[in-house]
Amino acid sequence: MGQLDTPTAKRQLAKDPSETVLLTKKRLKEKLVKLEEEVKRLKAIEMQVLASPDQQLSLTDPDCRSMATSGRGSGMVAYNVQSAVDTEHHLIVAHEVTNVGTDRSQLAHMGQAAKAALHTDNLDARC
Repeated sequence: MGQLDTPTAKRQLAKDPSETVLLTKKRLKEKLVKLEEEVKRLKAIEMQVLASPDQQLSLTDPDCRSMATSGRGSGMVAYNVQSAVDTEHHLIVAHEVTNVGTDRSQLAHMGQAAKAALHTDNLDARC
């Protein structure tokens, strides 16, 4: 689209003031139609958010959830990955990917998974 094809340029080039008014009305009607379509789209998304158990919705990956970060008032949509490593051999012996925003309750579960993978009753867990 060239610069002379824009709605603003067409209004400025109009010789008759009534033509300018008609062009403006047409443009405003087009904008209203687009806005109404956007409102419908957003209302559909709102219904999906309200239907979700945690009232979160990721448009790119439905399983992702909002995760807190160390910055004040910041966060990111992501996964929470936990892993247990055998420090002697430097190998991952257990891992889990969750969409729970905090990992406070994950240590005991990962410890049990590591004990099972290493076939041991004693485990030294460090965060």
